[in-house]
Amino acid sequence: MLNNFSRDFCSRILRLASSIAIVLAGSSLSRAETVDLTPSVSRHNQRVKVVFKVTGNLMSLQKSEGKPDLHPLKAVGNYVYEERVLDADTGRSLRYFEEAASDFEVDQRHRRYELREDVRWILVDPEELENMHVSPTGSLKREELDLVELPCGSNLVDLLLPKAEKSPGDSWTHDDKLLAQMFNLDAVTANDVKSQFAKIKDGVAYMTLSGNLVGTVEGVITKVDINGKYNFDIQSSTIYWVAVAIDEDREIGASTPGLQIQAAVRMVREAMSQPGHVHQKTIDQFDLENVQQEAMLEHRSEAAGFSLVHNRRWHVFSEKPKMTVLRCVDDGRMIAQCNIRSLHPVGGKPLSMDKFQQDISMALGDSVRQIVDSQDSQNDAGHKVLRVVAAGTVSDSSILWIYYHITHRDGRRISCAFTLGGDDAEQFGGEDMALTGSLQFLDSDTPVEETADASEETLR
Repeated sequence: MLNNFSRDFCSRILRLASSIAIVLAGSSLSRAETVDLTPSVSRHNQRVKVVFKVTGNLMSLQKSEGKPDLHPLKAVGNYVYEERVLDADTGRSLRYFEEAASDFEVDQRHRRYELREDVRWILVDPEELENMHVSPTGSLKREELDLVELPCGSNLVDLLLPKAEKSPGDSWTHDDKLLAQMFNLDAVTANDVKSQFAKIKDGVAYMTLSGNLVGTVEGVITKVDINGKYNFDIQSSTIYWVAVAIDEDREIGASTPGLQIQAAVRMVREAMSQPGHVHQKTIDQFDLENVQQEAMLEHRSEAAGFSLVHNRRWHVFSEKPKMTVLRCVDDGRMIAQCNIRSLHPVGGKPLSMDKFQQDISMALGDSVRQIVDSQDSQNDAGHKVLRVVAAGTVSDSSILWIYYHITHRDGRRISCAFTLGGDDAEQFGGEDMALTGSLQFLDSDTPVEETADASEETLR
């Protein structure tokens, strides 16, 4: 029989073995539930599929009874593109869109927007926030820019990961800069958005993304509520699926309507073993380092018979068959307006500078103080260009008017009238020359008819 000492010794050994087993089991369990959430950098190309749905209201700039007019809105966009992330730290990437189209409906009026064939290459550079999306193969139209400015960019979702070991239940926050980039805001002023490690199942780490943002878009206050999920494949260290619901409330801006919308983004990312479109030979053909410097937008008016390119401060405020109104907005404040009008063609003698100045003085009346400058020239396309700058006052505020009269060699004519506050002249710079310098008459088969008065409708 065992004596008391032996029985006590054996009991201690058993208790110690049991304690060690418990500790080892706990340690093994802890290791099994801890995942290194550092994204892989080995995957160069990915195929991305995105569905983007929006419902809600546009709030128009025209107000009735002190309240914005609401215009029901819905849109569905479908995208398929190949992408290579060029810089994993910033999310800079190059995409080739195989499909990019959105069916858009406002007030039951339907339009379909598609990316043109010659601008299917898109460079995305989050560090260039104002010009994040540009095409190295041509100028985008405003509607094309809106089309490709998708929230929750596939080039940025990896930056949601903490690059550290985490366990289910852990959470982490995200900085303002990343969230501004992901949700197309110029700046974030308040942010409580966080990710949380929800669970592990079948080799997948499931994350949630939720919180609220307050920020600005072109100086306009924007509130965003976020509720989403993203899945991280543990073996390949990649986020392969993302779904985010977005509620956005944006105030009415100087040139853009307000928004009260609910949006949903669903994204699938799939690694490509071999590049299809985005390969190194193609990348080397583009001057990607300087493409942001040419981040101009194209506007084309078939009805008025002209096209032009402009920087992204200009927005088309309204467009009618013979009249286009653009506004130049800087940090939410309109600094200038430009009215472009298609005039009746003239087959006789073109408008003279003297007559042009007389018409301007008559149109402005007592508001004009002096003619500051006048130029009569011919541009590179051979068109006659008259330019007159007038200064004056309206309601005790100094105003500058810059008028252009451009005559095609075949007699077609376009007038451009810029209006800006005198205090904004320095900020405005040479915007008028840049805009009119890019203006092109569209090809026309319509014969020019004689017009007796070449100044008819010039300043209306």
